Amino acid sequence: MALKVCDPAMGSGSFLVAALRVLTDAVVESLHAHGRITPINGRTVVVCEAFPEADRSLPTNGFDDRLLALVRRAVVEHCLYGVDRDPLAVELGRVALWVETLDRRLPFTFLDHKLRCGDALVGTWLDRFRDYPLLAFDRESPDKKWRGVHHPADAWHEALKADERGGRRAGPPS
Repeated sequence: MALKVCDPAMGSGSFLVAALRVLTDAVVESLHAHGRITPINGRTVVVCEAFPEADRSLPTNGFDDRLLALVRRAVVEHCLYGVDRDPLAVELGRVALWVETLDRRLPFTFLDHKLRCGDALVGTWLDRFRDYPLLAFDRESPDKKWRGVHHPADAWHEALKADERGGRRAGPPS
């Protein structure tokens, strides 16, 4: 359950729902393959640290459906994240994943910290950084002492400055 999946432009959450289904199948297959499911006294015990202690012992009657629901909930709680600029899309994604988990005990808000409204490509909204100095982008490179893998960092820095001035060069700096 250490795998994390993030959809940076989640829309209605269809990618996250598909990821949930694939990961759920993989976890159930892994539990069976590694012998983590054992029958004890008419109940079936699932040995997995990701599941809450109270949910590890399931009745044998209807076990497969209950196991799938338990694994779905664990995958959503531990593995799936999403971001979108549109607040309505975030709500649609929450509804899609909440419906997919089919757990009446979970409130709709259990996904609030997993699915967020924001811009995953640019970062947070500009109004959160009202005092950020816009001229900071013109500063010298903070890691001048670091050398690039193939070319010295100073050569790359000078090439970028030349590019900004309109003196474009073909290929990497020599």
